Amino acid sequence: MNTEMLFEVCASELESLKEFFPGEDLLFKLTGVAAEDKPLTNTIILAKRKIPEQAFLKEMECIIVARDSITLCVKGKSKCRSLKADTFKSVYSNIVNECVAKASKTPTKHISSKSLIGANTYIGNNVQIGHCVVVGANCIIKDNVAIGNNVVIEDNCVIGSNDADCYISAQGQRMTVPHIAGVSIEDGCLILSGATIAAGVGKATQIGKRALVGTKAIIAHNTVIGDDCLINAGATVCGYCSIGDCVYIGAGAIIKNRVTIENNSFVGIGSVVTRRVRQGDKVFGNPARKLEWEEA
Repeated sequence: MNTEMLFEVCASELESLKEFFPGEDLLFKLTGVAAEDKPLTNTIILAKRKIPEQAFLKEMECIIVARDSITLCVKGKSKCRSLKADTFKSVYSNIVNECVAKASKTPTKHISSKSLIGANTYIGNNVQIGHCVVVGANCIIKDNVAIGNNVVIEDNCVIGSNDADCYISAQGQRMTVPHIAGVSIEDGCLILSGATIAAGVGKATQIGKRALVGTKAIIAHNTVIGDDCLINAGATVCGYCSIGDCVYIGAGAIIKNRVTIENNSFVGIGSVVTRRVRQGDKVFGNPARKLEWEEA
């Protein structure tokens, strides 16, 4: 599913941009959001960190919103527009929310006739559900979610929720950054009861093929889960993590934000992982450490 085409708005129409680019003709369209590590044309990008090798951005028509401390490499004449502010999350949120409010793209839902949706389940806009999918009762499937074929989502799950990427507004209210990039769940996954998968900021949160997300497990925004992973009951994978293929994460484990766990790794029950786990390693404890052991 393409969750990048989320709206279609001319940048010159946005009141939230005029104070940053007074007198400029921003005669290009904005159609969605993108991540700092994968910039796309016609998008709005939230830059929390330096965007590497930005020369190619000069030909992109996009808006980059960055914190004051970020060094942006876009110099000289460029179609890309960048702005920096201490309140960069608030500025980004205002721009995205205005785009969504002005959106001319008609909301759609594509649910296969071969799929089953349980009682009291809510399905948002721009949702795609493939063939032979079973969604249980009392689930919430929010906007911009793509679910592949042969997926089972048990009762009381939330897919596409907002997450704790937040800021304080000018009115002193705590607000969340718009999580509109959605969730992508690949073919053959099993999402057990009460699990929560948060929507991405900039790019979709991704669940790979045949992955299992256990009872009451939490997958936070912008995390990528590889193929054939087992995320057991009550585990929490925080934001922007990268989990490789065939990874086992034990019940109640916590993976710190922006941690990478490489292919075929094992995280023990209740472990707290704070740094990269190399391919094939087995880690346990708080903080998690590599252990050399053999099963009896």
